[in-house]
Parts: sequence; structure tokens; C-alpha cells
Amino acid sequence: MDEKIKLLNELQTFTYVESVAELLKNEIVEVYIGESYESIKLAQSEYNIPAVIICRILGGHKDCLMVQMLHADENDKKTLSISYINGWSIKLIKKVDGNNLEASFLTSKKTPAFKKAK
Repeated sequence: MDEKIKLLNELQTFTYVESVAELLKNEIVEVYIGESYESIKLAQSEYNIPAVIICRILGGHKDCLMVQMLHADENDKKTLSISYINGWSIKLIKKVDGNNLEASFLTSKKTPAFKKAK
């Protein structure tokens, strides 16, 4: 990956989407678009579950990220399809690594735990 980053730094003509597509091509990622999937309201608090798209990155051109997504219908029949994500709507992209994106959204109370993490 260091060689890819070096190449991107040398060219400096890639958009955000093109850079991500180059660095994470064929990887399964979580894409956070800044929306909430669900909002859970309790008596004195509200908890928003981030909307995340899980997909494989196929490529990117300018501000368009091309991905392969798994869809499930109401009968749980699964199909793969190609979809396109507007790069301007992307807030964060994270490689799927066993730690889900939702767990990455922490409060400032977790700062000491972050400092201790390796």
C-alpha cells in the first residue's frame, strides 16, 4: 500500500474517489454517507444508527465510485448488483476488518481508551 500512496502523491491528479478506488480496489468496505439508518428514542436520550453501505470497490472515475453490492429481497433472496455512489455523499470509507464502523463513532469519554489502544 505504501507504493500506491507514493504513486498518488507523485501524480496528485486523483480525486478522492479515484484515490480510494486505487487504494482499496477489490476490497470489501463500509461506506458511511452521513445519514442515519434508524433512530432509537428512549425517555431521555436518542441513539442514531449510522447508515452504512457494505460493498466491494470496483473502481472510480472523478466523483463516481463504482461498487458491487449484495441485495436481499423480502424473501431473503440475495443478488449482486453494480451500483454507483456519488463521491460528494461519502463521509468515511473503512475496510471491513472485523470492527464495524458503528463502533468507531465514539464519544469524547472514550478518549482515554483510544490513547491506550495500540
